[in-house]
Amino acid sequence: PDALDSAGTAPLLCGGQTVWTPLRQQTKAGDKVGILGLGGLGSMAIKFARALGTTVTALSSNEAKREEALGMGAHSFVAHADQEALDAATGTLDFILVTLATQQQVDFTKFF
Repeated sequence: PDALDSAGTAPLLCGGQTVWTPLRQQTKAGDKVGILGLGGLGSMAIKFARALGTTVTALSSNEAKREEALGMGAHSFVAHADQEALDAATGTLDFILVTLATQQQVDFTKFF
């Protein structure tokens, strides 16, 4: 729309669509959704997942992003490097959207 600033809305057309599509097509209201990776895509994913009526758990390697994630709309937060916290969360999610970019090997089996 003409009333919206293109520079401010352009990220929603690319990055936003990247996270919107799997959330919209593969989750439903009431699902328990994990968002792994809390950068730009993860931030949008938290907001979209919450707006779609899912229960959102933010997943990050440490506690540094807890308050930010909860402030964006996550219902809960798990620091996956904390084995006790991860063990408590294992098997509680219906869907995990991975938005992180890393060259390190990630053991995704620990989330299921």
